[in-house]
Amino acid sequence: MRIVPGLSGVELAKLARGKRPDLPVLLASGYSDEILAGAGASFELVRKPYDAGALDSALQRAVEQVETAGA
Repeated sequence: MRIVPGLSGVELAKLARGKRPDLPVLLASGYSDEILAGAGASFELVRKPYDAGALDSALQRAVEQVETAGA
């Protein structure tokens, strides 16, 4: 597991989305309740452990989320 010092995954996602509003963002976490209750609620999330089907579905939703927002 890699961790960016001083920056959470949600914070990194917010920075990336701020620079590229059309960027699909998918968070993956085993602590999904905490993420969904906080700042991560605006991003698509796949809960660990996940399989290929769950990842595929979450990726599709992440892409659809930015396509809908840009429409």
